[in-house]
Amino acid sequence: MAQRWDLLTFLHWDFDPEVVQRLLPADLMVDTFDGRAWVGLVPFMMEVRPPGIPALPWISHFCETNVRTYVKTADGTRGVWFFSLEAARWAAVATPGSPIGCRTTGRA
Repeated sequence: MAQRWDLLTFLHWDFDPEVVQRLLPADLMVDTFDGRAWVGLVPFMMEVRPPGIPALPWISHFCETNVRTYVKTADGTRGVWFFSLEAARWAAVATPGSPIGCRTTGRA
């Protein structure tokens, strides 16, 4: 699946790491910067389409917003933990919730 993200905005707020850690699965540790945990709100426009096929106007383009924080595994691997993914197309969120383990909400 080909994807393109446009018009991204990254908004971040800092929190006490202990507060964010309580919201994470036990096998993840909050990643900090300057001793603080960071939670981001990231809105953007998304284009999704099969490779080599033109985008379909109503299905392929939609708004998405995610709420995320930054984490580490026990071996120090860094990653992103999504608290939620919100998308303006139901089909865009019908599948992602189970493979990546986050709450998703679709708006038709």
